[in-house]
Amino acid sequence: MLLLFDIDGTLVRVPAALRACRRALKELYGVEDGDRGFDFSGATDLPAFRELARRCGSRGDDVDLLIARYLAHLEEEIAADPGICLPGAHRFTAACAADPRYRLALGTGNVQAGARAKLRAHGLDGYFPTGGFGDDAEQRADILRVAVGRAQEVYGQRFRRVIVIGDTPLDVAAARAVGAAVLAVATGRPSLAELEAAAPDGLLPDLSDTDRALALLADLAAAVKPWG
Repeated sequence: MLLLFDIDGTLVRVPAALRACRRALKELYGVEDGDRGFDFSGATDLPAFRELARRCGSRGDDVDLLIARYLAHLEEEIAADPGICLPGAHRFTAACAADPRYRLALGTGNVQAGARAKLRAHGLDGYFPTGGFGDDAEQRADILRVAVGRAQEVYGQRFRRVIVIGDTPLDVAAARAVGAAVLAVATGRPSLAELEAAAPDGLLPDLSDTDRALALLADLAAAVKPWG
């Protein structure tokens, strides 16, 4: 059984990312509030940065430079304030990693360098030897497909059952698109009601009750249909 974890709003909350993004936008375009009104919830990095650059007057040919500047600032901002590991996230992740039934990987819209920086700040990076990232594809479903393929190479086995763990309706939709089950947690911007409306296979307010979360995950693992 392969577990694909989202990062932002699921495992951690890292305001340093927004500060780094604002610094990069100001540095390249001289714009103070280029992110105003933009909803990052569930977004993947490539289209998000492309849209932010467009709003700031870019012709669209400097997105790679914008992301590079963001990553440089991200390291500095995380050093100053790493944000928080969400309730129960570390304990739940560690328990999943220790369970022989599961293998862990990432399925995140973050570019890989940003994802690793956020996880390292909270001692979570080592649980995820591989994954799919925002610099692999623009659509979440495609990122999940990359994650499964890489996990099969890294772990040396074929995964027929996959569970996505995320915090937005977009995580639910992406999981549905690839035939994976999904456990949603309401620790991101979307409310519990919004997640419930998206009809995930399992739903929790957070991961603070480790026993409850693991029991629900085990129920999903027993019921999930073969992937792919």
